[in-house]
Formats: sequence, C-alpha cells, structure tokens
Amino acid sequence: MARQPLTQRLQPNVRHDGAWLRCREPGCSHYWGAFRPTDWLLPKIAAHRAREHGAVAKPPIAGRPQRRKAAAREALPQGLSPVNVMPKYDEGALLGEGISRRVFALSEDYVLKIGKPGNGIWNGLAGNLEEWNGYHGAAPEIREWLCPPVAVASNGAWLIARRAQRPHGWEAQDEVHKAIGHLVKDLHGGNIGILDGHAVAIDYGFGVAK
Repeated sequence: MARQPLTQRLQPNVRHDGAWLRCREPGCSHYWGAFRPTDWLLPKIAAHRAREHGAVAKPPIAGRPQRRKAAAREALPQGLSPVNVMPKYDEGALLGEGISRRVFALSEDYVLKIGKPGNGIWNGLAGNLEEWNGYHGAAPEIREWLCPPVAVASNGAWLIARRAQRPHGWEAQDEVHKAIGHLVKDLHGGNIGILDGHAVAIDYGFGVAK
C-alpha cells in the first residue's frame, strides 16, 4: 500500500522509515504502518507514548467540546515523573485493591493508581480518566472535597494522585457525604481520607456529577 504523507499532527511524534512510522523518542523501536490514516494512528501513538514515555496531553479547556476523554497533567512535584512509571512500582507498596484499580504508594505524599481493563463501570482505565476529568471539571466548592490527581496516562492506564491519610472516627465521612454525597457514587468510609487536615474523597472513579 502507498504510504500516507506525514501530516502536521503526526510529525512531532513519528518519523518515516520506509513503509513504517517510527516513534521519535531516542532508542525506541516501536513502529506503525505508514499506510495507516492519521485519525487511526493518533490514538495509537498517544497510547504508546503515555505507556512507554510518560507523554500526556494538555488539560481540557473549559467550554470546549472534547471528542475523546483525553488525559492531561499538571506540573508534577520535583523528582516525581510519570515516565516509565509502570511497571516501576514496588509490589510491597500496595495500599489497596478494588474491582477495577490497584493503588500503590509512590512516596509519603503520592499514590499510583493502576487501572485494570474491564467492561462498563468496572473498567479501571476509564475510572482513572473519570477521576481526572471529574476533578478538573468540578466547581471550586466541589473540588475542595476531592483528593487531587496530579498526572494521568492518556489512555488511563495509570494515575498519580496526592496521598491522603485514613481518618479516625466517622466525622470525616459525615463531612464529605454532606458536601458531595449527592454527586459522587460509591462514597463510603473506605473511599474517604484526610488531606492537609481536610476530609476528601480519595476514590471517585465513577465520576463527579455536574
């Protein structure tokens, strides 16, 4: 098949090599067929770059319709990078596991959420993206009750979030329920923590209602 011209949307991430498009990252040998159309290639390239090179997209722009639930990032704390973050986690650092995600300690201040592939609401990759989009799409008065995510893979394979502490007693659960219990599904005691002295939801992978 004839190869497609290298469009402006593809140029930053790939280079032509005969019948193949090669990843531009130094030392990477990943490739795709040059005959593939751009709209087919872009999500494949984005997923590869997120998985292997920690590439992430820009945050959604308010009021702008999104064709896909694209992932995004904020500035990461110094010394913390999503590059090759998976599978460089320590199995001994497992903090918890649900039906769709596993949570690992990255440090005293951050956790790593690994999404499990699945169907419907049990898709952990979709859950990571829902958590990211839910936080960044929430109004400030809602966001203060959500534990902040700081980076996410473009395909939702992993998400890095602030690390909250387990609360003592029922007061924190009551506070979060009163504030956002009508907006967040599956909001129980195990999904609530304390961050910077404030009660927050630490798991809202089913999204945040508007």
